[in-house]
Amino acid sequence: MKKDLIADSAIVLLAEKGYANTTTRMISESAEIAVGTIYTNFKNKEGILDYIFQTEYDKREAYLKVLLTSNSAYLEKLNRFLDFHFSELSKNEKLALVLIQESSNPELSHLAGIQNFIQQIPDFFKTILVEAMANGEVRPLDPELTAEIIFSTIRGTVLNVAGKNALSDSESIQKELKSFITHAVQKR
Repeated sequence: MKKDLIADSAIVLLAEKGYANTTTRMISESAEIAVGTIYTNFKNKEGILDYIFQTEYDKREAYLKVLLTSNSAYLEKLNRFLDFHFSELSKNEKLALVLIQESSNPELSHLAGIQNFIQQIPDFFKTILVEAMANGEVRPLDPELTAEIIFSTIRGTVLNVAGKNALSDSESIQKELKSFITHAVQKR
């Protein structure tokens, strides 16, 4: 529970100030705990950020694994993932900002949680697209490139929308994104 309290406090500060301008002391003050408690739970500030990313990646990985075993059409699987992803992000717009902003920070690209988030999620999309092509659900395409395009489109949209504090209206955003992706990959 302490890890989550620390992570939640860090998310607020990271969204407002960015990684470089957030200190463990600031996080401890926000969480109303001693600085030592942070170091009991995390090695350093990077460890907190890594935990945030790994936690969010784990949620998405678990959901995608369930989707991959379902009998739904592959485009439906992709759409259901988008619904899940936006549902998670709309619960905490500050988290959405942190996930986008800090995953783009080259100084943090070595963190396992960030690597999982930005590399493994597109790999799941690739898997879905490969299966969709095999089943004749989508046009012939480069699944790796298309997966990266889908992931980048989602990231860019979330950054733009979260920056305007508009994720609470995620239904229309999801609808447009799903329509855009479906039209881009569907058979013609």
